[in-house]
Amino acid sequence: MSMKICIYVQHLLGSGHLYRMVHLANYLVQHNHHVKLVSGGRKIQSLPLDERVHFVQLLPISVLDETFAQYVGEEGQIVDEQYKAKRQKQLMAVCQSNVKPDIVPDIVIVEAFPFGRGYFSDELVPWLTNLKNNQNSQTKILCSVRDILNPKPISKAKVNKINQYIDRFFDYILVHGDPDFIPFEAAYNVSQEWQKKIVYTGYIHPQSRVPKNFIRPENLIKKNQIVVSVGQGVVGESLLQQAYLAFCESQKHPDLSSYTWLFLTGKQSFLPSTPHKNLVIQDKVPDLFQLFCQSKISISQLGYNTFCDVVFSGIEAIFVPFISDSEKEQWLRGQHLVQMNAKYHVWDKKKPSQEWLLALEACHFRDNKPQLNIDGNGMSRTLDFIEKLVSNNVMA
Repeated sequence: MSMKICIYVQHLLGSGHLYRMVHLANYLVQHNHHVKLVSGGRKIQSLPLDERVHFVQLLPISVLDETFAQYVGEEGQIVDEQYKAKRQKQLMAVCQSNVKPDIVPDIVIVEAFPFGRGYFSDELVPWLTNLKNNQNSQTKILCSVRDILNPKPISKAKVNKINQYIDRFFDYILVHGDPDFIPFEAAYNVSQEWQKKIVYTGYIHPQSRVPKNFIRPENLIKKNQIVVSVGQGVVGESLLQQAYLAFCESQKHPDLSSYTWLFLTGKQSFLPSTPHKNLVIQDKVPDLFQLFCQSKISISQLGYNTFCDVVFSGIEAIFVPFISDSEKEQWLRGQHLVQMNAKYHVWDKKKPSQEWLLALEACHFRDNKPQLNIDGNGMSRTLDFIEKLVSNNVMA
């Protein structure tokens, strides 16, 4: 049977949350389900979205910087109550059962909330309450979270509020990770009251059903290309500067000077003072995974999506996790990589040029591609789970 699925996602600093849900939405419509994707973050041009996905853009809200102290609207203005009220009205019109009963979804997937995105509870709580209180609906509401949360202290009052929301609204919690690599509990103290609601799906990646111990064909490797990428978020300038210094030093190295370096700068205004024949600068590429499959070394941060692209492409990698006072998720993922002895280079602070050269040299000479035995079946397992959930609901 064809399901009606509604996905809500709110990206703030980067765009990883949105892209993860785009991948999932594409996969679901490709399996003959009707999907509505509701996005509340800043508008992103040229999303790789299947034309069959019904995309709904709320009034955009993002954060000014990595402190998460100021929320800004479409024109960069500070968000006020009037702006938030307009958004809430927009969201309430989505899946409004008392207006169009036929658009009531079988499945609602809410990304991050209630573990994150607490700022948006004013719009989400009324919306979820409306869905839950509909007497004619059997809608199942699922929370969707990445492999781990941001490991930071949480007040008892906030923990109680999260527990209340889970108990009140959510039937299950989809954790898009692999507990054998990094369990959800590594960053969050899971309550025994709702532990049974957790469903591990595996990592979400466009290459569906990625086998464990995946090794890319050797004939795809361009051994003379290094890719430096920082995603489409508002952070990454420091990594670009560090990598550029490493590039300059590498031009004196007998084994590294033949590499072409491709810098994918995203939204960063990075422009070296001196052009070089081995240096190429672009803002982005259509498919980072395919680029990794055809390259030798990746230099990047350690967000969820880039992590998946690196692991499932088999590329050598130097990871420099983004870390701030309020954001330590990438650092924690990096610590687990180190513990797994996965042969990736993971740095949590700036390194001198000599250490960069040593790491690049190790990647250059390594014969055995770094492998990480993790579950990459997040999309197919999510599909299987919700199909069974709806099927059992109908049969009941």
